[in-house]
Amino acid sequence: DVSTLTAGSTVANISLTGSGSSVTNAVSLSNDGILTIGDASTDTITFTGGLTATAQSGVNLAGTVETTNTTMSLGASTLNAATTLSTGSGAINLTTVNGGQAFAINSTGTVTTTGALGGSTALTSLTTNAGGTSVLGGNVTTTGAQTYNDAVTLSGILTNQSSNMTFANTLNVSGTSALTSDNYAFNGGAASVSGSGRLTLLPYTSLANVTIGDTGVNKIPVAPFNNYAGLLAIGGNLADNSVHIGTLNVNAGLSTAGDILLVGKNNVNLQSGTTSSSGRVTVVSQTGDITRSSGKVSGGTAVLGALGKIGSSGSFIDAKSTGNSYIELYTGADAYYVLSPGQYVKSDPGLFNASYVSNFLSFGSINSPARGVSVVGDSYSYAYDGLKEFDKNISYYGSSLLSAGAIYAGGVGQLNILDAANQDVQTSINAEAVEISDSSSDSSSEEDKAEETKKDAKEGE
Repeated sequence: DVSTLTAGSTVANISLTGSGSSVTNAVSLSNDGILTIGDASTDTITFTGGLTATAQSGVNLAGTVETTNTTMSLGASTLNAATTLSTGSGAINLTTVNGGQAFAINSTGTVTTTGALGGSTALTSLTTNAGGTSVLGGNVTTTGAQTYNDAVTLSGILTNQSSNMTFANTLNVSGTSALTSDNYAFNGGAASVSGSGRLTLLPYTSLANVTIGDTGVNKIPVAPFNNYAGLLAIGGNLADNSVHIGTLNVNAGLSTAGDILLVGKNNVNLQSGTTSSSGRVTVVSQTGDITRSSGKVSGGTAVLGALGKIGSSGSFIDAKSTGNSYIELYTGADAYYVLSPGQYVKSDPGLFNASYVSNFLSFGSINSPARGVSVVGDSYSYAYDGLKEFDKNISYYGSSLLSAGAIYAGGVGQLNILDAANQDVQTSINAEAVEISDSSSDSSSEEDKAEETKKDAKEGE
């Protein structure tokens, strides 16, 4: 034990190993070589007054390195054995840390990282203690568990290749961040994830099937994200346009105050609950279908896109747009978040239902060959290429304007235009042509039917 330890820039390498050593006064080491503190997991050394070692070409760590409620600041570091940094209430400042070892950071003060942990060689695990705050300004990569018992502020990417990623306290997202793990645990309670940045959640296993609304392997709970104000993206990485989830099942209501993006490579199944946001809600199946059991979508703007179909047998899509916004639905898109116009939106053999929308927007035509088409609108509803119903009838409920290309109803000759309360006609029609054909009758030719039912644009009440 010594009271003072100094080293200037003319000193090359320094090695401090063994157990039970301590330095009383604050230590600032400026050697221009390698600083080694410990060479085995059982080594311990205490810098009572604090430690600053940021000028070295590298710092090798092993065992337990402590201060007594004072600050520890380290430059680029390598773990040579399992390592614990402990400072009581003192702050810990780190740049980069590498090495395939377990790493524990214990402070009831503030831990700040400005570089990557496990960037070139992944850490075995990372654990922080309760009572402080970790400000993670760089990426963290581990082969095993990441356990954050303190409050975390994140502006980087956290990746664990196996085991759990656990947040026992709160998580605040600043900037663009991502979490990659097969097993998330958010134990800070409802609304414990906050911030206004973009947060992306991905499974580590490529194209794993993921369920929203549960806990465990390949499951994501919903309560922690209540009132999250940024963009919450699950399954789709906007940084490189990649898709990481196979089939995405939504089993509970996911509600945020920002924007939501849900992406699956295969089907996206809206099984239960309402996926809702005051901002934009986007649900995309890159190569499959969007199906529904009883799940709903509600957002300031709602967008549903699928390469296959939107809708499922015996059910219908229930999409709600709040405020003066709209719903977009696309099929046949080439890229998942670039929602290119498709040929049509269909719910076959289900019923397409855009429920209580301010504006319904489809760049294709709505074609529902097995069930009737029902569009419910509060103000303006659009189907630019037309409404085409070959076997049943078209019902439009709204208080203002239905704008479409050609409208063709071929059920029993009904085009129902009613107000939102299913009362008298209150809605005007702006259409290229309106054709109503009674497909069950043979009393006249198809040409006669067409001539009798074509009407000019702006036919209304």
